[in-house]
Amino acid sequence: MRLFLFSLLTTFFLGSCSNNKKEVPKDNIPLVKTDSLLVTDSSWGPIDRKTDFPGLEKIYGKANLKDVWICGAECLDTVLVTKIFEDMPGEMVVFWRDSAFHKKIARIENYKPGSPYHTNAGLKNGSTLNDLLKANGQKISFSGFGWDYGGGIISYNKGKLDSSSINFRLDISGSPSDSLFGDTELDTDMPLVKKVLDNVYSSYISLSFYED
Repeated sequence: MRLFLFSLLTTFFLGSCSNNKKEVPKDNIPLVKTDSLLVTDSSWGPIDRKTDFPGLEKIYGKANLKDVWICGAECLDTVLVTKIFEDMPGEMVVFWRDSAFHKKIARIENYKPGSPYHTNAGLKNGSTLNDLLKANGQKISFSGFGWDYGGGIISYNKGKLDSSSINFRLDISGSPSDSLFGDTELDTDMPLVKKVLDNVYSSYISLSFYED
């Protein structure tokens, strides 16, 4: 008799536990969302180094992509690129390693004022040299302003941004000294530069997909 009651209670208990386990519908499983505006060392929003032209079409829609020819370095030649959201603050310029086939992305860049793209550290177009300096933790060396390679960052001097695939280009506002212009190397330790840390700002953000 005791054995019968034990078996009955066990069956009831196991049945209750089984009924309490509610199966979660697959449609309700939360999905990990990608921040479409976040630029990391390996991705620009949903774009990574494996994304090709059909992949861009799938993400952004064919109507938002346009192939155009632009000036190359010093405008000595022209380069075929793909623009996404052309002439908008969120415009992305995609450079291809094989521009004829659009299979592998070389780099992506944005140089629009008010661009919404940002890094995990909050760096974006409009961030000041002071912001970059704080994020880097070491001095930053860059070229003088007012020429083809003006404002290009030369070195992060072994700071936190030194090994990053994300790059910035600098510009300056106000009425700066002529000493900050021309084909010369400047750095944030120089007294002249320290005076304008909040007037120098990032006007360009890019991500390189080149592999070493």
